[in-house]
Amino acid sequence: MHGAVVHGVLGRTVAAAVAAALVASITPSARADEPRPPEADTNPRTRPNGAAQVNLILIGAGVTAGWYGIAVGTSYLWSESDGASALRIPVAGPYMALAKTGCGENETYCDTVAVVLRTVITTLSAIGQTGGVLVLGEGLFLPTAPSARAGSAPVTTPSQRLVRPNVSVTPSAVGPSGYGFSVFGNF
Repeated sequence: MHGAVVHGVLGRTVAAAVAAALVASITPSARADEPRPPEADTNPRTRPNGAAQVNLILIGAGVTAGWYGIAVGTSYLWSESDGASALRIPVAGPYMALAKTGCGENETYCDTVAVVLRTVITTLSAIGQTGGVLVLGEGLFLPTAPSARAGSAPVTTPSQRLVRPNVSVTPSAVGPSGYGFSVFGNF
């Protein structure tokens, strides 16, 4: 009896392995196109125009100046704190002031609410000034589209370009005993 059980388990294992090998040999291989680089890298006409570059520079400068003004205002509001003079330095100042949070030796009136509020404003100012500088830098180094000149080819968007027809036919199962074909592609 024991030999019959081993023989039955071994027979099922061999049958499962044969079935897996058959399925693996019947399935079609995957068909995929080669990866393409982003269109902005290969077609300069898909890049933003020059006005986007100017806008980014102006927005970055404005955001940096606005948050710097808030930092300077904070330094005069709590002028006796240890980090007040550091807040008057653009961009790096709020980071330097964050290292000196807490009540200073020269502060006559200092409580937890004032320290927390001052620290939150200083942190937001540090993030705002850094973000403004990063946006300004993006504007300075932004690749833009070539300007359109008279007689040059019209600028087309990716959706306006013609797509080369591509058709792929693969076999597929239909129901428990039927077979068919699936057609995929760009028409």
